[in-house]
Amino acid sequence: MIDREAAAISIGYKGSSGASDKSIATLSHYGLIDKVGKGEIRVSQLAVDILHPTTSENRKEALRTAAFSPQIFSILKDRFPDDYFSEGALRSFLVREEFQDAAIAPVIKAYGDTCDFLKQENAFEESAISSVEASPNERQNADEDAQASWEEVQVEQGGKSPRGEAIASPVTIASLQKNERTVFVEEGDPGQYLKLIASGEIDDYLLEALEDFVKRQRRRLTRFGSISE
Repeated sequence: MIDREAAAISIGYKGSSGASDKSIATLSHYGLIDKVGKGEIRVSQLAVDILHPTTSENRKEALRTAAFSPQIFSILKDRFPDDYFSEGALRSFLVREEFQDAAIAPVIKAYGDTCDFLKQENAFEESAISSVEASPNERQNADEDAQASWEEVQVEQGGKSPRGEAIASPVTIASLQKNERTVFVEEGDPGQYLKLIASGEIDDYLLEALEDFVKRQRRRLTRFGSISE
């Protein structure tokens, strides 16, 4: 347990100042320090778990907990549960949540940097959706939804894929919600497809968000060797 003056010096400042107070506040937002009295703080157990973990998996878990401790980061993680979000999507969400314009860009950068750090440390939690075994009833419902959606795609595509090939079997896809429409479908290998769903008019803002998503996917595939530069 130390006072803020000593804490400021220990993290590289000459003493307590506006800059050091901001850094200490940031550590607090991430849950890495605890306030224990007037003007006094201490290293939190979460920070200890990161610096001196019992196992590598415990460290990753602690890193994830710290990364999403800021309330807005927790909200964004719930809204975008994997690491494939786009800057445009984040901006649109923050605008709808009535964030001030001046705060949006810093939030997007800080959240992106945080997620990049987790990926660098191999600590970003992958989506568990694909690993969950569906019950027979759930599979039946999904098949029924897929068939309904497939009928809509057949009408739009004339019974053929965008490449002009006859399609022998329905693509397993979720049913469309109210006011949604399928604007693009492309098949690759068996069981592999890309479907783009839209609601409302597609404008430049949405196209830029889509372009940003594609760029992120290309960087990801390049990083893992799936495609060449």
